[in-house]
Amino acid sequence: MDSLEGKPNGPIQINFRKIKILINGRSVVPTNLQLILDDDLSISLSWHLKDLLREFSISNEITLVSIDDSTPQQFLIINHNYGFQDGESFVAKPAQEPILVQGVAAHEIHAVLVNAPNLSFKNSSIVFDLGNCHATVKAFEHSRDSFRSLPRYGALKTITHSIHARIVNGHPIEGKEAFNLLSPIASFLGFVKGSRIGIGQIEGIGDAVLPAFREIGFRKSDTLKGSTNWYYPTLDTDLPGLFQQYRLLNANPAGRDTLNRALHYYQASNQSQADATEVAILLSVAGLEALSHYVLSKRADLSKTQLKNSKLSETLRAAYSFLGLTDDPVSQSPALQARIFDSKKPDYDAFRLIADFRNGLVHPIGFKYHGREMFELWLVSQWLIEVTVLRLLDHKGKYQDRRRQIGSWAGALYDMPI
Repeated sequence: MDSLEGKPNGPIQINFRKIKILINGRSVVPTNLQLILDDDLSISLSWHLKDLLREFSISNEITLVSIDDSTPQQFLIINHNYGFQDGESFVAKPAQEPILVQGVAAHEIHAVLVNAPNLSFKNSSIVFDLGNCHATVKAFEHSRDSFRSLPRYGALKTITHSIHARIVNGHPIEGKEAFNLLSPIASFLGFVKGSRIGIGQIEGIGDAVLPAFREIGFRKSDTLKGSTNWYYPTLDTDLPGLFQQYRLLNANPAGRDTLNRALHYYQASNQSQADATEVAILLSVAGLEALSHYVLSKRADLSKTQLKNSKLSETLRAAYSFLGLTDDPVSQSPALQARIFDSKKPDYDAFRLIADFRNGLVHPIGFKYHGREMFELWLVSQWLIEVTVLRLLDHKGKYQDRRRQIGSWAGALYDMPI
């Protein structure tokens, strides 16, 4: 992965031994072949044809491409031009990314992360234990400039970190297994950052010069600019231990499904809040509800009937209490405190307020609110997701309280509310 040092963004040239192209079942002889990761770090293939294609229509053609003897993949031609001395020019993109070029199994694997969190540079790397494999995550030197220049890089897909994994116990890994081995790291770092982390350019390191296998391209990611959340770079020493608990939770199908669903809602909420706080709240509460159901059904052993007959506010309150979380969720939210006080109901609390906002946004007749209340409620709901997940990961240390981001400073850490 040293070849990507100094290349935070596309276009990036991708090396290959051979490429075969079939258009409507006809093998063509291309010239000027170029395979790149474009400005968006997605795969782009361009070529010229001297043998002109008669009655060619982009919309009607089926183009199959094989890279280094990979299984033929469907590509979509997005650009076709005439008038070149060496024939017609074509640009095509794969219908699905990444592309697996299968080969032989390997004991070492390299991969790349896109738009990963700004981990502390005190340590040159962080090691994650994957059971039969140790994976070292290291920031590229160029990522320092990328994080310092967020106004310039914030909306771009940016290569930030490398992963070097070594099998320490067990059989070598085949190409089709490599992503499943490394994906928990990207998923966990997605919780650390609060947005989707791309992983790709996975290579098996063999004895030969060429990779034992490789995946070309990346999976989807959000922007480099993240959202202020529970993590701050000074907490990097906690990450290996939290990751072990994350792996244990993922080993259980119910835990894995709940985490995936809740964190997708959580990440989408972070990404959408700047443009649509109402939508961000609905996404956040959906994630919080999924986590609360898991806590009560799998940890507190409540029956399906008990959960079905519970109101949303009761479910959220019971899960929060079961996890031993103690702080009033609105303790840092003056506008929400005022709304609860104005209700004049002695049993009206943060959990009823969250349920009322969710229901009021879905069925808005007669429901009124102002902008500060919306923003504070979104902060509280996202905070509840964070402390719930941290408790499920058995975290008892420090964290950054996102509810205090107004009137506080970055890096102000607090004890977990337990």
